[in-house]
Amino acid sequence: MLEWQAAHDGVMREFLGFIGSDADLVLKGGTALMLCYGLDRFSEDLDFDAVRRDVSTIDLVRRFCKQQGYELFVKKDTDTVQRCTVHYGGAKPLKIETSYRRSAISSREMDVVNGILTYKLPALALMKVGAYRDRERSRDLFDVTFIVNTYWDSLPDEVKDAYVYSLGAKGLEQFDAILDDIDELVDGDKLAGDFLSAYERVGLLAGSETVYERDRTPSPGSPVATLSDPRPEKPAPSTPAKAPTPASDAKAFGASARARGGATSAPGDRSKGASL
Repeated sequence: MLEWQAAHDGVMREFLGFIGSDADLVLKGGTALMLCYGLDRFSEDLDFDAVRRDVSTIDLVRRFCKQQGYELFVKKDTDTVQRCTVHYGGAKPLKIETSYRRSAISSREMDVVNGILTYKLPALALMKVGAYRDRERSRDLFDVTFIVNTYWDSLPDEVKDAYVYSLGAKGLEQFDAILDDIDELVDGDKLAGDFLSAYERVGLLAGSETVYERDRTPSPGSPVATLSDPRPEKPAPSTPAKAPTPASDAKAFGASARARGGATSAPGDRSKGASL
């Protein structure tokens, strides 16, 4: 960890300790994975979902800054989002953002890990694969591969299905594009190795064929479509492969991949938050 990252990490932990686990702010995103589930990359922002609309993040941050002697800058204050930055004298300010868009958060989705109110891993995993599906950022892909390589066996089937579907739909070509625009907080060499391990772990690399090709159902109306083979030396099919579009396809694809390629256990799988 770099010097500025160590200082930044300390301020994040100070704020989380200040609000405690009873503040009705649920930590999410990469920092939740880092502080609660052992993510091995640095995450620099605090992102929350508010359990109640009457919880003011800005008021909490203002009190925190007054106590610590830090400077607060409010960036956005609306009914749906509160965003501010804390200037504590480090190389980068700490960005804190809370979303008020979720009308209700079930207690079954939440847990207290390392003294921090956060989402349980399956909920965080779904959020993270959704972020990866909707945008192309290397840190999202890094987090997705971390979840697959570390927690795959403990994830519910519906979460596994979403991962198989999203990784398969984007394919190896998208990975090359993401590597061309690597994030400063991501180790590109590590990501390259971890991605291939994750791709195989979910069953998308099974012997000489992808699982989708091998298990394709030829009957009309089948939800399983053929994805392109990741091997560059294989000739392209005579007719273009149809990319899966219905959301319901994820379950069919995921079940197939898990049955064929995702059943082997990997060392180091964990089902609980890691102590930091």
